[in-house]
Amino acid sequence: MLRATQLRRRDPVLHEPSGPHLILPVDPVAPIRDGVLDVYVPDGPPPSACVLLVHGLYPAKPEVMPRDSNFYHDYASHLARRGVVAGVVDHELTDGFLYPEALRTVSAAVEQLRSRPEVDGSAIGLWFFSGGGPLAYPFLADTQPWLRCVELTYPVLPGPGTPGWPDPEHAIRGVATVPTRITLVENEIPDFVGGQRDFLAHASTVGAPLDVMTVAGAGHGFDAMLDTPDAQAAVEAGLDWMVAQLTHIVQSRRCEVVQSTDIRQAGVDATIAHDTNLILCGANMLNNNRIRQSLVVAAAAGAVALLAPGTSAAQPSTGSVEAAIDSGSAILDSGSAILDGGSIVDGARSILNSGSSIINSLPGTGSIAPRQLCNQDTIAGGAGVTQTVHDLGRSGPTSFMLRYETYNIPDIIDVYYQGGLVYSTGQVGDNINEGTGSAVVNLPAGGDTTVLVKVIGPAGTDWNYTVGCPVA
Repeated sequence: MLRATQLRRRDPVLHEPSGPHLILPVDPVAPIRDGVLDVYVPDGPPPSACVLLVHGLYPAKPEVMPRDSNFYHDYASHLARRGVVAGVVDHELTDGFLYPEALRTVSAAVEQLRSRPEVDGSAIGLWFFSGGGPLAYPFLADTQPWLRCVELTYPVLPGPGTPGWPDPEHAIRGVATVPTRITLVENEIPDFVGGQRDFLAHASTVGAPLDVMTVAGAGHGFDAMLDTPDAQAAVEAGLDWMVAQLTHIVQSRRCEVVQSTDIRQAGVDATIAHDTNLILCGANMLNNNRIRQSLVVAAAAGAVALLAPGTSAAQPSTGSVEAAIDSGSAILDSGSAILDGGSIVDGARSILNSGSSIINSLPGTGSIAPRQLCNQDTIAGGAGVTQTVHDLGRSGPTSFMLRYETYNIPDIIDVYYQGGLVYSTGQVGDNINEGTGSAVVNLPAGGDTTVLVKVIGPAGTDWNYTVGCPVA
């Protein structure tokens, strides 16, 4: 059983959202500030199902807190526009590897949401992003009746043996009873691929019904960076899946209809099968369920192949490893060391398996980019969005030389300092000059000693660049 602490209430002062937007436009909803929670309420009659958005890891306090970011404001607004309550909570991962403290805050936020009059407290979904992925394990390892679904987007998934934290096998047992969806990216940060692949492999071995989507050509944090039709479709599919799970539960209860049999077979839209009973009571679920494709893949190897090196697809692909799992096995009880701060803090870095990369947050998302020293070597890549943090060794004001080669297919190279864009090449690369160039990038006064370089390239492209060290 998760132990929840009382959230400290603060003055309800709302800040204007800032930072990068979600790539899927939305008519914004004004939140209600309730302590450390922002609550987004739909227009429909209460009570409604509810989703809590759980942000990722920030090694140091960000300038823009997650619930004040356009990114989470947009996600929550989309959910409210689809008819469910959405909550956004700032938890302790904004201060680094404080997983036990973050788990307590998230658990308390769930209870606070469940007690609100707008919320159906028996129909809660949890949505974890990036470095927030490990926080899903305790909820799946010890499932509660109110937990109706879990979604993870480009998640960090720790392996077995992390002190004070449930093993993946315990979390996967929860997938047998709680619908769970994972959105992966083809160009994931290498250090995270192993944990994701192992999680999927174990799920397939035990036959856990895990829904998996892989977004081709996308990288970590794509939903704030890669503004393409395929990326937008992936974001929309994730939103629609979450809403379909929750509205199915709530509408079924309101209509007092026995829940329909979960019909799953290759080529059949599983979400329509889920909602057959809603048609009987006249609910217009198709307005809330716009997942355009839900191909059920029974082969266990299919899920693992989604993370195999070199695999790709023309558009987001959806899969599911179907079967039954023995739910009679033991789960973690309330006496476990889930919230034992000492052991999990000692093992915090093993949660992220980040021995070969330094963790740094991308603007506004709490997601993670690799890091290297200036003048160290040349970064090279291809299609999609590639993001790298470069350590300059000094803070602004200063300047450095950016040298780049984008050959004959146009790419865009953007440089960010302290979350703000300070330089952009625009689209460079053609058959005349082949995109060969350099520029002096001037940084304003600031405390950071790093810059984030983002390269956006279309299919078939190739490029490289070097960030020089500041001139003494």
